[in-house]
Amino acid sequence: MKRAFFIFVLLWIVQAIAGTRNPVLISEDLFKNKENRLQLESVWKYHPGDNVEWASPQYDDSDWESQANSILYGKYLPKSDWDGIGWFRTTIKPDSQLVNKSLAIMMNQACASEIYLDGKLLFSEGVIGNTAEEETCRITFETMTLFPIVFPDTGEYQLAVRYSFKGYKNVAKEMVAYGFFLSFSEYNRAYEHILERINMYSGLRMFFTAIPFILAILHFLLFAFYPRSRENLYYSIFCVGAAMLTFSILGAWMHTSGTLFMWHIFFFKVSLLVIYISGLLFLYSIFYSRLPLWFWPFMVTALILLASSWWLGFGWMYGFGIVVMIAQIYIVIFAIKNKKPGAWLIFSGFLIFAIACTYQMLSAFGMVPMLSGFFQFPYLYGFTGMMLCMSIYLARNFAQTQLTLEKVNVNQIHTIQKLEDEVKERKKAEELSRQQQEKLIQADKMASVGILVSGVAHEINNPNNYMLLNSNNLSDVWKEMKPILDSYCEEKGDFMIAGLPYTDLRDEIGSLISGISEGSERIRMIVQSLKDFARQDPGAMNQQVSVNSVIKSSVIILANMIKKSTDYFTTDFDENIPMVKGNNQQIEQVVINLISNSCQALPDKNCELTVRTSYDNEAGKVNVLVEDKGKGIKPEDMTHIMDPFFTTKRDTGGTGLGLSISFNIIKEHGGELVFHSEEGKGTKALIILPVIKGSEADA
Repeated sequence: MKRAFFIFVLLWIVQAIAGTRNPVLISEDLFKNKENRLQLESVWKYHPGDNVEWASPQYDDSDWESQANSILYGKYLPKSDWDGIGWFRTTIKPDSQLVNKSLAIMMNQACASEIYLDGKLLFSEGVIGNTAEEETCRITFETMTLFPIVFPDTGEYQLAVRYSFKGYKNVAKEMVAYGFFLSFSEYNRAYEHILERINMYSGLRMFFTAIPFILAILHFLLFAFYPRSRENLYYSIFCVGAAMLTFSILGAWMHTSGTLFMWHIFFFKVSLLVIYISGLLFLYSIFYSRLPLWFWPFMVTALILLASSWWLGFGWMYGFGIVVMIAQIYIVIFAIKNKKPGAWLIFSGFLIFAIACTYQMLSAFGMVPMLSGFFQFPYLYGFTGMMLCMSIYLARNFAQTQLTLEKVNVNQIHTIQKLEDEVKERKKAEELSRQQQEKLIQADKMASVGILVSGVAHEINNPNNYMLLNSNNLSDVWKEMKPILDSYCEEKGDFMIAGLPYTDLRDEIGSLISGISEGSERIRMIVQSLKDFARQDPGAMNQQVSVNSVIKSSVIILANMIKKSTDYFTTDFDENIPMVKGNNQQIEQVVINLISNSCQALPDKNCELTVRTSYDNEAGKVNVLVEDKGKGIKPEDMTHIMDPFFTTKRDTGGTGLGLSISFNIIKEHGGELVFHSEEGKGTKALIILPVIKGSEADA
């Protein structure tokens, strides 16, 4: 009997010792790691179910599961049970260096949680419910949530987390992990860390979505104007899938809504199928004369997966992708074996693509380490390398076609020359043929370039709109943050942001944000002018423009160029000229272009440059004269200076668009742009604009 009692007491002592844990020490030294934070992982006691009394520091949790992990997936699941809700408890102890210091709790989670400290609710994320329908999930695995906390002393604190995920069975098949990460850090470091992650995801999303989307539009235009080039169509679809892929998967991690997360995952799987099938079609179009029969099993399988993609997990898509990539690599290797031109380029691209995607899939299944930072999505770089090689291949084919056409043209010229010899009108026929050929080349160039310029200019607005929208949001955020930071500065004293005192930065941040907005708006206006040139779309011209103000603004912008070009720059303004009707920025663009051209025409700083305004009352016109004493323009070039893409400065970066766009802008304003030049003596450029009539001014 005594022996049994002794064994019972011994077992009770062992159980008590096993249920006792030393508190988790939180010190400043533990923050000095790669992430600048202390993450609480396998330090929890866990119990399934739900009881708010479990938050109390007096509650006896000795019978709870020890050393539980807060990540609930695969091997990390609790040994006891997980039915969608449970409690996690641990004891923490801050050291003396962190007492009364601004700290932060950083929370990464899937679904809903409540965090208690010594039985008091600190904060909650999402809404815990009894069923999946009653829950409000917030997914913050990548964006994180930041909560401030201050420890008043160095005592021990009971930290408890009430976590629920009733819908985990439906979502687990799509997510690498669920549960939560809870970590401590200094508040400023935590805030900077979250901003870095948001900027990283935003930058990746913008960059890797814009590149394939622009390529998709360009190659679709090439297909539209030459439908026989089906490889451009399939490549365009491939790029659309790549853009959808990046936009959806990176967008999923940037949304906190569980519903939006699932929709982004759905579109991610759809885009995978689009990429698989369009990649196959692209290879067949360049290496096969017609579509082989064994393509259709892939197509049927893709359609079945597409119809079931909402319910199927990633494993099905990745498995199908491996089979497709094996088939694609086989096609390319077969093409290399048969010495198909350019096959090695496609092989290089698909090899990069296969390696990156294979690594992505293996990391998703935990077979290889997952990368972090800007490299945590290897498939992005795989797509980029793949698209680059495919673009090089298409460009190579285009160049070879051009060379073939040139050979054909040479043969035609030889034939024409032979005919000219026979009819003894060789010189006359050669000149006529040359002129016609130049006109055809110019017309073809303008048609192709005009279409491409319109497409590119349109797509530049996509990333620029992100800049404009985000700068406005940053401005609103700064307006709300500034009073808080000012109050903190007055209470706690000055502090450092990005290595500079807050008091020095306070008055500059608003100006910086405004500068971003103004620069983005200017990009938008310039892009719109380029689109108008390509589409010949005049747009609205309803502003009342002060020509003198426009010139003064232009001179300020070009001050450095003028200073480097001449010591004799003068302006002569007629202060009594009325307003003109039009677009202030576009007129300014013309003035800047004319002054820039004059500066570039000056051989040395001793030459004069004058800008003069005047008003012709009888004609109702405002005149702007830009006169320089520079090199002048050759007589043979005068008839071409306003032709698009004509330039005598090609070697120094000239595009030949400046005067052409300027001419169209002035024409749209109902005015005239006239040039007079003598070689070796200088050039006069005269802008003539109609003034606003009385009725228009009143309106």
